[in-house]
Amino acid sequence: MQRISMTLYEYQSHFINLMNKNANFLDFIKPFGLSWKEASSSGEILVGFVLDALADEYNLSDTIDVMDVATIAWELGCVDAGRFLTEPVQIFFEEGIAV
Repeated sequence: MQRISMTLYEYQSHFINLMNKNANFLDFIKPFGLSWKEASSSGEILVGFVLDALADEYNLSDTIDVMDVATIAWELGCVDAGRFLTEPVQIFFEEGIAV
């Protein structure tokens, strides 16, 4: 299911058992119901780093979106997140709807 935004608390709940695991950019946008065919499965970042950085910027009740997550991931060195933010990309929802 595609979600435009969610609270930081809701976003964190998707990763509750993965804090000490690595994830790639595709994993970080999945809670929003998004996939991106141009993204690679490499360039992993520790999930806890991303969630901690988000928590530094937002309160648990604040609404975040995929651009907020991409910005944090890019600041932590995720190349795909940087490409997502700076290149014109075609994003597909899991249901196949192009944005």
